[in-house]
Amino acid sequence: VLSPSHARYDRRIKFPFYARVGVSYLWVIDPAEKTVEVRKLEGGRWSVLATFAEDEPMRAEPFEGIEIPLGRLWV
Repeated sequence: VLSPSHARYDRRIKFPFYARVGVSYLWVIDPAEKTVEVRKLEGGRWSVLATFAEDEPMRAEPFEGIEIPLGRLWV
């Protein structure tokens, strides 16, 4: 979950660390923007698979069998 005071640190320091240790997926939750960005590690780099916003229903790798109603996150 990104916070206004740490978003830059997360993206510049944590994301590369997660890649180095083999985390396969990131769900980047941005409460300020009311978005969830789904990223997948491919060839050592993060690819954006999808971005969901506001109250969209979300189905995303690696849990695409579950629908998440995003509106509940922003309450």
